[in-house]
Amino acid sequence: MGFTVVEDGFYTSGHPGEQSDLPNPIGIQKGEVTQEDLASLAFEGESDFHAMGVGARNHVIYVLNQRPNSEMEQGLYKSTDDGETWEEIAADGLGEKIFQIAVHPDDESLVAVAGATGIYLSDDGGEKFEKVSDQGQGSGLYFTEDKLYYGLYTGEPSMVEYNWADQSNKELPLPDLSEDAVMYISKHGTNEEEYAIFTIKGSSYLTEDSGGSWELILDQGQTK
Repeated sequence: MGFTVVEDGFYTSGHPGEQSDLPNPIGIQKGEVTQEDLASLAFEGESDFHAMGVGARNHVIYVLNQRPNSEMEQGLYKSTDDGETWEEIAADGLGEKIFQIAVHPDDESLVAVAGATGIYLSDDGGEKFEKVSDQGQGSGLYFTEDKLYYGLYTGEPSMVEYNWADQSNKELPLPDLSEDAVMYISKHGTNEEEYAIFTIKGSSYLTEDSGGSWELILDQGQTK
């Protein structure tokens, strides 16, 4: 839960596997590509964060805490020092039922939230949020340096590129998603036309031409 890739590894939360010796829940753990073991950052044995976002290069952590723990009440919090200290966020204007959180890779004040009623964006570190999407269930948040990508389900699935410079939404082509929707999005680091999506039903598609054509690389959990 809350799994987020960063430039040198990942951050994660949730529950351990049956063969793991980690306490349940695992709190917030950090993995590095050069290290075999995870590093415990905070709340090990106390909390699991279903919604957590971390900046890919700034490593600022935002979490939704659903149950009080030793340092937090219920609410949205952030940490700028790898979980040593936490600041509660006002989150004015934020919709209910938060599913995902994403943080800009460099600007720690830019944070997006996907929820049951749409996509919300804050440019002041989560103090105030504005809805930037149509009404619908949001998912798939992904920041580049100048854009936010997200999925939206309004009875039909869509994928949108949001440019906060001019507050414009541009719908992007999707493969045929029969009774399915975008759950996660990831883009190539240097090729803007290449990105992948993972769907609610466990399928994954890759495009190298901004959605002009798609390759199915995972079919409901089965490799192609």
